[in-house]
Amino acid sequence: MRWGNTWSRALAIAATNWRRASKDRRAPLTILVLPVLIMIVVGTVFGVDSRDPVGLVDRDHGHRSEQLRTLLEGSDLRVRTYANEGDMRAALRRARVLAGVIVPAGYSRALDGGRSVQVRAVSQPGRSESAVLRARVARAVNQQSLAVLTERATGRRLDAVSSRSFQTRYGRAPSDVSPFSYTAPSNLVLFVILTSLVFGSGFVSSRQLGTVRRMLATPTPARAIVLGQALSAVVVGLVQATGLFAIGALFFRVHWGNPLACALLILLLAVVGAAVQLMMATAARTPEQAIAVAVPLGIAFGMLGGCMWPLEAVGPGMRAIGHLTPNAWAMDAWVRLVFGRVGLAGVQRQLLALAAFAVVLFPLATWRLRRVVTSSR
Repeated sequence: MRWGNTWSRALAIAATNWRRASKDRRAPLTILVLPVLIMIVVGTVFGVDSRDPVGLVDRDHGHRSEQLRTLLEGSDLRVRTYANEGDMRAALRRARVLAGVIVPAGYSRALDGGRSVQVRAVSQPGRSESAVLRARVARAVNQQSLAVLTERATGRRLDAVSSRSFQTRYGRAPSDVSPFSYTAPSNLVLFVILTSLVFGSGFVSSRQLGTVRRMLATPTPARAIVLGQALSAVVVGLVQATGLFAIGALFFRVHWGNPLACALLILLLAVVGAAVQLMMATAARTPEQAIAVAVPLGIAFGMLGGCMWPLEAVGPGMRAIGHLTPNAWAMDAWVRLVFGRVGLAGVQRQLLALAAFAVVLFPLATWRLRRVVTSSR
């Protein structure tokens, strides 16, 4: 049979699978409704907006620390001043502030002298909003650095610096960081992998019902069935990831970052999701077994991969274990795109890691699927 006929039969199988999934009332709930509901709940409870206070410990009491405070307040964050770090950490534990900034002594003198100096930011470990706050604090510090460089280049001191003064020249102001900027990408990654694992039960059901055996009784070759199932799996991942991406941008004001990098990341994530779906489809013996294994496995991947909390909240050992999952590399890429506003080169390492997962898992999954299909004759 020619490959043209194989492709046409594979597309017919993929279309049939998609029509059957679209008629299942559970499919929209799993693909879009449940992830969006979790986005709303987590983003509303733990998201960061203009009402969230940040603690400030000023050990310098100079004009540069006052300048930094002005920039923090211009980033749509309320600043509460504390006399010492202990008081601020106590307020952090009681959730009176969601993050803290510590300006060291000699800060103004170091900047005026052209020396580098470190501003420390602290937050409660395990809370997803810490990434948003760190992004805003980092932008305020970067804006002050730009102001200092401008003063040194022009020889004139800037009496006032605001976040808006650098908005058009050096990028967006920190206020465009949505309260949902962490929970939207984390749920996208979590549910693409989780849904793919759960949907593996569909092929197991087809095997049990004898659908695969009946297809083989027709002039449909095994490779057409394998190709059709693989296309179905990729389409499910693409539809879900693209839908959650669009919902995050349109309804939750999430600035996802570089469009090309986002497109490549979604594509690779969908391919990896398709691979794990096919692996589950060939490993489970019954649909019930596939679902029973898929849900805890998908949640475990999400926990290890930073979908439940930032990976920096765990130790180096657990962080290394987490990066054995594709979730961790995808989350690293989203955090860099959403909060770091990097381009394609800035997430090259993460995309290559996901591509490696796809290159290893997808051929292995299709090989296993072909063996299962041919054994059904």
